[in-house]
Amino acid sequence: MRALYVVVAVLAVGVVLTPSLEAGPLSLSESVAIELIDGAGDRDSTVTVMALDPQSGCDFGFWNHKTDSFQQIKTAVNYFDGGTVVDFAIHDYESGATTRLSDGTATMVFTGWLPGSYSENPVRKSGFWKGVTITWESTNHDYVVVFGGDKDGLAPVPEPTTLALLGGGIAAVVAAARRRRRRTGF
Repeated sequence: MRALYVVVAVLAVGVVLTPSLEAGPLSLSESVAIELIDGAGDRDSTVTVMALDPQSGCDFGFWNHKTDSFQQIKTAVNYFDGGTVVDFAIHDYESGATTRLSDGTATMVFTGWLPGSYSENPVRKSGFWKGVTITWESTNHDYVVVFGGDKDGLAPVPEPTTLALLGGGIAAVVAAARRRRRRTGF
């Protein structure tokens, strides 16, 4: 029985830390921030942003947590440090409202699987993706973020609540195993 607890715990950790081992797209219905991966060794992630719906009446950019404000991405090619976590956002001209990925109102589809061995900053054991299509529910407008360079890419960042649930589950399994061991005298 003890071995079963260990197997369940290892599988649970593997599922969370390795979102997908296959080369197919990853679709997330819950929004998470995105970590930028430098795989070209030039210490930055080259980001090419392409709006699929340029007539949307929205600016595309990201939420700058240092200034607590929306920062528009004005050019097609942008540079971010590898390892940067970006909270992409849209800003509506008419309403003045800004909607961020972390608000939980977007669907993301990651495409173009790259193996973890390509990553240089930060180094990743699991793979990452070349691009993502983001659809915001509030506007129904799609934006694609495509990363330039041969090996630059991105990965979804797990939400803290997901990690907390995983940690709680593992702690419960360990506690149950210890209790059982005390009762049986092993």
